[in-house]
Amino acid sequence: MAADGQIETALATGEICSFAANRARANSAKTAPRLRGGDVVLATRICSNILTLREFFSATWFHVAGKRARVYSAAMTIADTRTARVEWQTIVLIGAVYLTLAALVWNHASLPWWLILPVGAYAAALHSSLQHEVLHGHPTRIRRLNEALIFLTPTFWLPFSRYRDLHLTHHRDIDLTCPVRDPESYYLLPEDWAAAGPVRKALYAINQTLGGRMLIGPAVSIIQFWSAELRAMAAGKHTMIGAWLLFAASSALTITLVTGVAGMALWKYYVLIAYPGISLALVRSYCEHQAAEDVNHRTIIVEAAPIWSLLFLNNNLHVAHHTRPGLSWYRLPAYYAAERDALITRNNGYVMKGYGDIF
Repeated sequence: MAADGQIETALATGEICSFAANRARANSAKTAPRLRGGDVVLATRICSNILTLREFFSATWFHVAGKRARVYSAAMTIADTRTARVEWQTIVLIGAVYLTLAALVWNHASLPWWLILPVGAYAAALHSSLQHEVLHGHPTRIRRLNEALIFLTPTFWLPFSRYRDLHLTHHRDIDLTCPVRDPESYYLLPEDWAAAGPVRKALYAINQTLGGRMLIGPAVSIIQFWSAELRAMAAGKHTMIGAWLLFAASSALTITLVTGVAGMALWKYYVLIAYPGISLALVRSYCEHQAAEDVNHRTIIVEAAPIWSLLFLNNNLHVAHHTRPGLSWYRLPAYYAAERDALITRNNGYVMKGYGDIF
């Protein structure tokens, strides 16, 4: 076993994969054919050169599930994401999203489905972007107030505090796209791909296309995440129960307002607003990150049209966001404009001129 001091040095410098290269799995250098779509399915040496669990735990505490961990490599925390005293632009936008959804639901009987669906899906996806803004410390310095502002869930997708903890773990950039240490990775280790049956492989292949990500992606995301969380809680990880209880209360309140107050059938709401809202939100994550040996080359820039930039709160400028994660959405474009050449050089030209490139 390597000395703890060596392991600590590797973790501190972010070179854990290189340090553990001699312990790589035999097939660590193998890759699968690239599938059509945003990401390849198999991870390569980015993540498969991992220390044995015994060695890893001898140096640090680490939870793959995404809890905030004591690690020697720098990790994003809530303390890193401070904001101005009050960001009224974000507060107004939160109000506009809820008012739009309320108007659609209240008037659902007199509005055509072809109006409810695009407007409702856009508002629901924008709410997801606002949740992302909140977990990074906006729009006030009072965390509980921020989270109360986005408490009502339009999509019934994820418990907010679980999303917060997992996403902050995702901001440990050295681990980006790693299927073991990045909780938002769409990659698989080679042995996991080899062990998948034909049905699972077919679903993965479909989900790696944009159409598949939008069509079955919400269902795949919910089934995978919810089942993993339930298994973890059943195994005794009770710290996440509070997040799920809050999520249940939020969902129950949304259902009461939709069905009890507005009289809209729940299936109609879910089909026209909630599910397509998740589908739209997944467009951004479809091409956010790619596997690359250099960590700086893993994060994209999408110079999107205003309608997409607003939907994703400029998070399409994803390198800018990972570089300055505490910067508010309405300040990101100015930062990107000032640093555009440097950011494009940094990510090795991983740039799209708009989401039309993938549609």
